[in-house]
Amino acid sequence: MIIEVLAILVLVLVVAVWGPGDPDADMLFAERIGVWLGPLAGIVLCFAGSRILTKKLEDSQVANGLALGVAVAVI
Repeated sequence: MIIEVLAILVLVLVVAVWGPGDPDADMLFAERIGVWLGPLAGIVLCFAGSRILTKKLEDSQVANGLALGVAVAVI
């Protein structure tokens, strides 16, 4: 769940930095860029999270990474 919250936070930050500044235009900008940025941020953050969580494991890194990926997909 943290990964999904971070992906939304990335979208909010992108709109705050590069958005047009008008509230209505910002909403349209967020909708347009969110189609691409949301999934990409989710993928990158999920990968980073799985690397951090399984870094110290000696075995079953793939199984734990897969479990994290499935959990994120279900959410």
